[in-house]
Amino acid sequence: MTPLKELATKQDLREVELRLKHDLTVRMGALLAATVAVIAALKVFG
Repeated sequence: MTPLKELATKQDLREVELRLKHDLTVRMGALLAATVAVIAALKVFG
C-alpha cells in the first residue's frame, strides 16, 4: 500500500494541470512567433 504522504491531492493535480497548461501555451506562442518570423524572412529575402 502507498504511504499517505506520497498520494496526490486534488490541489496537487490542479497545480500540475495549470503548470502544464501554462507551459504548453508558452510553447505554442513561441512556435507561432517563429513561424511568422520564417514566413516574413521568406517574403523579404525570397
